[in-house]
Amino acid sequence: MVLAYQIGYLSNFIPVPGGIGMLVLYGLGGTVATAATLAYHAISLWVPALWGTIAFIAVQKTKRQPLVLSGPAVEVRAEPR
Repeated sequence: MVLAYQIGYLSNFIPVPGGIGMLVLYGLGGTVATAATLAYHAISLWVPALWGTIAFIAVQKTKRQPLVLSGPAVEVRAEPR
């Protein structure tokens, strides 16, 4: 699994057909190589997009609410020696 992920990750340097060709050179069938490459690219696109969307919505919700401090600010001073 890790090797397949790393090969897919390295195939980002080459366009998608090149990544498929690389997996075929490693002995995978053409159909499996195509499916693996497309699945990798789908995961590498949608996982960050999903987390980015969640973060964007969270920021938008907090942006509408004013910042409220929970208590008075406490000043910390070092004692002279």
